[in-house]
Amino acid sequence: MELRGSNGRGRFWPLLFLALGVMNVVDFFHGSAYQAEDLLHGIGFLLNVPVAYFAPGVHTFASRSERRGRLVWLNGMAFAGFALLVAGFAVRWGWL
Repeated sequence: MELRGSNGRGRFWPLLFLALGVMNVVDFFHGSAYQAEDLLHGIGFLLNVPVAYFAPGVHTFASRSERRGRLVWLNGMAFAGFALLVAGFAVRWGWL
């Protein structure tokens, strides 16, 4: 018998992404540095919070059959969040 969370909602990943997003946004506004990579990382992580909550199988090794039937806009948010995270790393490492 397998126990599942209520309605298959994520618990760990949404909290982690929310904490990382809030910390990065606060780092951007804290002090006078205003580093663009902190804002990009913060928004990227915050865009991944709904994805991690509504479709937790996206961030795990769950089979594709468990991920079917999800909202289409979640894919767009996940892609945009990932793109912002990559852009933040590119800015931090001097690639952009």
